[in-house]
Amino acid sequence: EFIDLSHRIREEKSIVNIINRVEIHLLKQIQSNNLELSYVNRAAELIRQTKSIRIEELSNQVYISQRQLEREFKEKIGISPKQYLRIIRLNEVQRLLNNNNLIDLTSVAYHCGYFDQAHFIRDFKSITGKNPTIFVKERKWFITNPGLSHYDQ
Repeated sequence: EFIDLSHRIREEKSIVNIINRVEIHLLKQIQSNNLELSYVNRAAELIRQTKSIRIEELSNQVYISQRQLEREFKEKIGISPKQYLRIIRLNEVQRLLNNNNLIDLTSVAYHCGYFDQAHFIRDFKSITGKNPTIFVKERKWFITNPGLSHYDQ
């Protein structure tokens, strides 16, 4: 559709016609796709879906500067996109730990969007106060609410 729109725009003779054609196209897209216009909602959804998106890539995907995304995210949600990503990842970690009897922390970390074990351990410890191995051994003493993963829905 975008390529077709681009060709039609090139055929137009005036700026007014170009603007009208683009406006009509965008309105049709919004109506047909029922698009959410909130950058923050879309960014939060992308974080929940991927669990491993970089903030720079996230800002590119929602078509807003990284600084503006961080500002709006913090204003509307109360935390930065990076903090939200950490919470989403660790929520998934807890869900996996609670649902599986056999626990391979390396696989859990990778599944939850961590690219290395050290990053996973550091995030886990900064939020829970314990490293993952101790958490697994002593988890009956922790109160957890792992929520739903998008896999459960």
